[in-house]
Amino acid sequence: MYSTHDRSDFEWYLASIGFGRNPAAMRRAYRAEHLKLFALSDEDLLAKGLRRPMIAEHVFFKLMK
Repeated sequence: MYSTHDRSDFEWYLASIGFGRNPAAMRRAYRAEHLKLFALSDEDLLAKGLRRPMIAEHVFFKLMK
């Protein structure tokens, strides 16, 4: 299940860079990747060079490439 906390991390990130509330299409695009990364342990995230607070930014920039 996609928790409110997981979703709000990404929505806050988008708002902080000027997107405001994210459109539904963008939410669907990032959801699978965000869930996959959020499910990893902190150690697994560190192995990928990420920390939990960095997930939203990482997913956003990955999708925008």
